Amino acid sequence: MIFIYNLEILNHVFSNTETKLLNFLSNNRKQKVLSYYFEADRLLSLYSALLTRMCLNVITGIPHKELTFTYTQFGKPYLNNCNTFFNISHTKNCILLAISTDAEIGADIENLQTTPPYNIIDEVFHPAEIEFIYQTQPSFQAKFYEIWTRKESYLKWLGTGLTSNIKNLNSLNLSGHFHIYKYNTYINSIYCSYYNKINKQTILQEDILHYYLEI
Repeated sequence: MIFIYNLEILNHVFSNTETKLLNFLSNNRKQKVLSYYFEADRLLSLYSALLTRMCLNVITGIPHKELTFTYTQFGKPYLNNCNTFFNISHTKNCILLAISTDAEIGADIENLQTTPPYNIIDEVFHPAEIEFIYQTQPSFQAKFYEIWTRKESYLKWLGTGLTSNIKNLNSLNLSGHFHIYKYNTYINSIYCSYYNKINKQTILQEDILHYYLEI
């Protein structure tokens, strides 16, 4: 089973409410949130952590305060003492969280309204992917980000991060399963080797506040 959540940050001010929410994070995560200079980045970091704890609590039954994580050398997070896998991604004002009860999972999200870095196409895309991008429909920009998120979600599934041979990776010819969909102005890609059902939900900032602060 795969559970997919999108949370769009509509309130762009790091207010007293967000300061209270910091208390539900580990000290390391709290320091990470506060280390960001821009409010938008602090909000994404904060709500990503809160969303992850809330949804893992619902799925595993483990209280959010008791959830502990380890990280690989490449920074991929794992939930300790539980055979549940998750991956999280965020871009401008929106968060994607994917949780699998069956197998490893990777996730990536990009904003379709952001101008793509066209100059990297020949450096990071496989020739077959480039051919796909230059097809006429849908838009060039949408197909660029479809390929980009496919590659990223697969690499995050692997847990290796960006690799030197990324150009040799043809995301259009991979075994396993992609789930690609559009949410508002964002494209989301999920990669998992196996799943039998998908549950997709939209989470609001108000849901986070109600869960943690009961308001």
